[in-house]
This record gives sequence, structure tokens and C-alpha cells, in this order.
Amino acid sequence: MSVDTADPPLEQDPSGRAPLRPRSRRAVGAPGALLDRWPFRRKLNVLVIVPLTVVGVLLGLAVHSEVQQARDAARTARLVRDSGQVARLINDIQAEHRQALLLSVLQDAVRPGATLPSTADYRRAQRSTDERATAVRSAFGADLPKEEARALDYVQRLSVLRDKVERGSVPAAGIDPAYAAAVGYLIDGIGLDHFSGSPSSSAVELVDTVLRADAAHAAFEGGVFSAQTRDANALTEYTRAVGAHRVFEEQSERFARIADPDQVLRLDGIERHAEENGFEDRFAQLKIDPSSLQGQSTRELR
Repeated sequence: MSVDTADPPLEQDPSGRAPLRPRSRRAVGAPGALLDRWPFRRKLNVLVIVPLTVVGVLLGLAVHSEVQQARDAARTARLVRDSGQVARLINDIQAEHRQALLLSVLQDAVRPGATLPSTADYRRAQRSTDERATAVRSAFGADLPKEEARALDYVQRLSVLRDKVERGSVPAAGIDPAYAAAVGYLIDGIGLDHFSGSPSSSAVELVDTVLRADAAHAAFEGGVFSAQTRDANALTEYTRAVGAHRVFEEQSERFARIADPDQVLRLDGIERHAEENGFEDRFAQLKIDPSSLQGQSTRELR
């Protein structure tokens, strides 16, 4: 069988005078055929536009990442700022807690038939707590975390305990856990520990550490105070003071690892304050013989 080796047909001039050039063998539907028919400028545009499109997409992703980081940083900054209101609320709850303990001790010391001590200071502390709780809700607004909302609801439910304390039916062992739980819920509800991987994690962790150290020390103070009454629950309160003191030391060590030297010195100065030394001295005295904390007579208690 012969093989046709003829040259490709010539493309004719429209006038019919002379052949111009061989017609291309490239199939019309081949990918290169389309490019062959495109003007040079359009081919150049393809070479420029495709890389620019890729670079544009990459830049868009980078910008989106930067914007997201900026938004996260702003959200973290607002959270830390609003945490200041929570810290003030915690301080008010701790003040109310102290008033509740003092009122309970005064009520226990009242002789039969005598007039019960005034509840004015305790109620004043309650009002401060309630006003501050409202301020916290207002500060966070729509950004109030769900856990923090639940913590504020718990604070609102302290009204049941308050009524019982005013009637003199709650010992210190029943007062301490309720107020300590309120403080713990408020700290956990902010969610500062959820920002460990963020660019602002060091500052956020610092705030979280200070709040937890403060809460632990307040619980320690309450435990030492209640244990000194030497009532039936004194040993329980001493045990609570030991646990709170351990937590305070752990948070202080954590603070020293992440804070700058000036902040560490300031905390050290607070820990060496005369008032703090007074609590430590009383705590050391309680350690000598914890078993002697209970069993005092009513007269000795008064």
C-alpha cells in the first residue's frame, strides 16, 4: 500500500493568482490552535494575568489572616478591659463575705434573750455587690460570655443565703463555700484561659493569675478568721485555709514566671505587708495544734 507523502495543500490567495503558504497540519480543536489564532498582546495578557491572579489570592488570604488577627486582638483587649469590672465585683463579693462571717460570729456570741446584732453593714455590702453585678452585665453587653452570665445568675441567687445569714441560721462553714464558689464561677466565666495561643496570651494569663491569686488569698483569710472562733466548724475552716494558702502560693509562683521584674517586686511587697504578715502569724499559730481548735464552750467562744 502506498503512503501519501504529498506536501500539504497550499492556501490560495483570494484573488486566485498565487499560492501563499502551506496550510497548518495542527488540528483545529487542539489546545495550541486557539493560542495560535490569538493576537500576541492577548497571549501576553494571559502570561501576566494568571500569576497576578495567584498572587492576588495569596495576598487576599494574608490580608484576611491579618484582619482576623486584628479582630482577635481587639476582642481580647475588650475582654481584658471588661474583666476589670469583674475584678471589682469579686472585690465586692469578698467584702460581703467578710461581713457575713462577722455577722455570723457576732450572732453566735449573743447571749440568750439579747438583741441580735445589726445587719446594716451586711446589707450595705449586698447592695454594692448587686450594683456591681449590674455594671458587669452592662460592660459586656451582647458580648457577655454564657458562662459569665451563669456566674452572675449564681450571684443573684445568693439572696437565699443572705436571708439565712441575717436570721442567724448559717455557720461560717456554710458561708465560706457559697461565696468562694461565686468568685470561682466569675473567674472561670470570663474565659481568659481560652486565649493561651493568642498574641496577647501573656497579658491575658497575667490577669487570670492575679484574679485567681486574689481569690485564693481571700479564701485563706476567711478560713483563718473562721478557724479562730474555735466553734464546732473551726477545724473544717482551718483545713479550708490550708488548701487556699496552697493555691495562693501556686498562683504566686505562676505570676513570678510570666510577670516582669517590677510586677514581681510589687507582688512581693504586698505579700510582705504588715497585714499579710499578721495573717501568716495567726495561720502559723493555728498550725501548732489544729486538734485544739474545736470543743470550746459557749462562754469561751464569746
